[in-house]
Amino acid sequence: MSIPSNRCKVCGDWAYSGRYGALACDGCNAFFRRACLQKKRFSCSRDRKCVVYYTNQLSCRSCRLQKCLHVGMSVDAFKIREKQEHLISQPQSTDNLLRHRRRARTRDANISLQLSLKHATEWCNMLRPFKKLPTETKNHFLAEYFIAFMLIDQGYKTAKQTDGSIWLLHNESFVHLGKESTKSKSLSALNCQPIPHAQTSCISPKIYHGQESTIACLYNECMNELMRHSLGRGGAIRFGEIVLLLSVIRCGVKDVYNNIREPGQKSRHSI
Repeated sequence: MSIPSNRCKVCGDWAYSGRYGALACDGCNAFFRRACLQKKRFSCSRDRKCVVYYTNQLSCRSCRLQKCLHVGMSVDAFKIREKQEHLISQPQSTDNLLRHRRRARTRDANISLQLSLKHATEWCNMLRPFKKLPTETKNHFLAEYFIAFMLIDQGYKTAKQTDGSIWLLHNESFVHLGKESTKSKSLSALNCQPIPHAQTSCISPKIYHGQESTIACLYNECMNELMRHSLGRGGAIRFGEIVLLLSVIRCGVKDVYNNIREPGQKSRHSI
């Protein structure tokens, strides 16, 4: 079976990263990671001839692991990735952080906005419901969604790499945080409820829920994906904890929007 270039090489679902040596979906990446961590040994009752495809929820684990290895996923790539993520996840002191970074300027903020819009557009274009939307609706959605994308991306980065006194932008420049700032509250929430990066991808579209009835399919698809990904990491309670973060992030979106709008432009209250 021929698999398109933007699909998971293991099961044919939508692919999001090639972190372990081959382009794969979050489900297959998570499966391969668990198999490596737990050093699993699976057996197949069908002489290793099972079809591995994302529509089959009960795919043979032995054949799935063999398919992972066959398409290029490797234990060595897993070990390197885990070591890198472990080093990155160790929060550094403020002094060490500031020694290797500089305070953000207007140009840095503009770069972050441009990168976030680019990343949000690329990510949304991988979602089938989004592709079916009229161009005007797409633009309207992205105009607000990309700010949430930026906050979640930067918040995840900051929570992993800092002690909470500064906020990191995409290019490693920083801004100091006030205790009552929206970003500080967002960071506190992310630290209290650590979220794997795969789950942050499903959160962003929910910020926009209720703004356009035409994106209901997009919202539902992401909500189902988040639930599916969360069930293996704490079940419904975990799902609820993540959803509770939405109000903090929405406040952050409103705050950022009002700070970057043109002078004299009406404040945004419908986000």
